[in-house]
Amino acid sequence: MIMVLKGMAAVLWLAVVPLFIGNLMQKWPGRQQPGIIWSIVLGYLAMFALLELIFVPLILLRAPFHTAVYLMAGVLLLLSLLSVIWCRRSVAADICKGFYGLLHQPAVLYLAAVLILLQALMYAVFMVTDLDDAYFVATAATSLECDTMYQHSPYTGELMATLETRYVLSPMPMFIAFIARCTGFSAAVTAHTVLPVFLVVLAYLVCYTIGDTFFPDNQREIGLFLVFLSLLHISSYYSAYTQGTFLLIRIWQGKAVLASILLPFLFCMCYRALSQQCREGDWQIIFLTVLSCCMVSSMGVALVPVMLGMFGLLFGVLRRKWKQVGLLLLNCTPCVVLGVLYLVLSKIQ
Repeated sequence: MIMVLKGMAAVLWLAVVPLFIGNLMQKWPGRQQPGIIWSIVLGYLAMFALLELIFVPLILLRAPFHTAVYLMAGVLLLLSLLSVIWCRRSVAADICKGFYGLLHQPAVLYLAAVLILLQALMYAVFMVTDLDDAYFVATAATSLECDTMYQHSPYTGELMATLETRYVLSPMPMFIAFIARCTGFSAAVTAHTVLPVFLVVLAYLVCYTIGDTFFPDNQREIGLFLVFLSLLHISSYYSAYTQGTFLLIRIWQGKAVLASILLPFLFCMCYRALSQQCREGDWQIIFLTVLSCCMVSSMGVALVPVMLGMFGLLFGVLRRKWKQVGLLLLNCTPCVVLGVLYLVLSKIQ
């Protein structure tokens, strides 16, 4: 019975809450991009961005872990409540439309769904460990046990005199600890079993949005695209550095989330924002995506400006869309701020 309640809590925080928050974000003027898939993806972006904005200042202030958890949970529940109040009809309509759409899809899309679920369920049936867990998972477990954030060494448990600047600005382990505290699972179970199931599905939802961008209103081609990606990922363990390896072996780590989920979605949104598919609100979503990239991994602080710079150069030279190029550079602000903050903290510690 306890496991059932914990499982229900996991579904609440990793499926229902993102859906409600994402649906609230869909109410931005001119978005007109309804659907459960887009809502869930946007909901996760909001969660990641909020975690960066809430946890990083509290980590630097050496606040207790439970303070950050209460604040984060309160904000997420408040946004979900606002979504229920303002968007209940659209949420119900999207859910009904989604269930109805399940019965009227091409066979290849059902095949893609089966392949995706099999990949996600592998995390629930089997467990894979990684050497980096000695830091990332142990950091989450230390926060749960000591009620601190990055103040105790995950290797020895000793109190550290200074914060590890490289990691505190991208607190992905705190997301693991937050979900563990809210669901009742241990940090290890959350990282290796609970969170990966949802993150694998989220990765393919992002792939669906990419397919929807390149093959609009063509479910058969989107299904073929997802099947191709699934087979590519399943057969990609010929190296420890492929995207399929990060997705199916170590998705709970921040750099894997960056490579498998956030950078592909950022590519999709940049393409949409700089093409005829641009919608009002897309630039705000790009900003949330950039902030999310900074949250999951310090590599996001460096890689995101490179991607945005490439798009800016491409569309600036080929299409002369200088206003959009300026907006791309403006969206690099979180990376610049965190980069400067990293240098300052490195000097004063």
